[in-house]
Amino acid sequence: MKHSSKSNRCPRIGCQRLALLAGLCVAAQAGWAATVVKDNNTDNLNLPTSWVGGVPPTSADVAQWDNTVTGTNSVMLGASTNWAGIKIIDPGGPVTLENDGNTLTLGNSGIDLTAATNSLTINCPLTLQSTANTYWSLAGGQSLTINSALKTVGNNYVIMGRYGTAGGTINLTGGSAETPSVINNPDIRSLVTVNISGYLNINSGSLQKFDVSGGATVNWSATGTVTSSYGWYVGDGQSSGQTTLNISNGTMTVISGSHNGIAIGQPATVNVAGGNLVFGNNCNLYLGASYNNGASGNHGVLTISSGLCDVGTSA
Repeated sequence: MKHSSKSNRCPRIGCQRLALLAGLCVAAQAGWAATVVKDNNTDNLNLPTSWVGGVPPTSADVAQWDNTVTGTNSVMLGASTNWAGIKIIDPGGPVTLENDGNTLTLGNSGIDLTAATNSLTINCPLTLQSTANTYWSLAGGQSLTINSALKTVGNNYVIMGRYGTAGGTINLTGGSAETPSVINNPDIRSLVTVNISGYLNINSGSLQKFDVSGGATVNWSATGTVTSSYGWYVGDGQSSGQTTLNISNGTMTVISGSHNGIAIGQPATVNVAGGNLVFGNNCNLYLGASYNNGASGNHGVLTISSGLCDVGTSA
């Protein structure tokens, strides 16, 4: 049988279109993280059988739990794992990443619970390693709990709460006196509540800051140091609600690497009730609009009902 040569040829215009489409696909893969969906089982997360499609997520992918998972899902990593991020939508129950001694590393896509109908708990060691600011975003009524030691690599913001989303609760309970958790440049906002216990050190790099604003509430019962090169802010001129830092146990030691020091803006309150708030040497303390944090109007409030507020020299 003689075959038509026409059927074996690719018209020039068709080849050009295919090449263009291929280029667009490559560009899209480079710019956006792909989504890999968790399958309905408790297989270790490094196994192909644990994921729809049979391929585990990589550092370029977001690991997603949706209604493919029909119940509570408690799973182990199986090996140290690197993902771009995690997204929880509507699994049939809460999701827990158990501690089997392996470490989960998350990148630029962060942790997304903005459409979640169930909570996420991370018990395995967690490393944050990103090349840009990342978000931990929650739907109102949902929670993210990190019970393990937390390590941050890099000098970008970890933004807890996204404007336009409603609340949610973040619990940070990990770390030990010997190996405290470390988080760099936390920016806590948008009506989120963050409960911090255990041992946690907060670092802020050059021209960065530790910032609680936008109606957020931080309940501190941990022991740790807040080292800020640019400023330590509670109430950064965001008027979406009363911003509050409650220190009820443990010790928060604030060290400022510049004259900017500590600012409690408006509308914001810092309550010391049972814990210790210690300001390091040469830290300025500002209440209200005199500081360059954009706040205006009424002064912020520092309330000491029990515990200790210790101000270093030249404060």
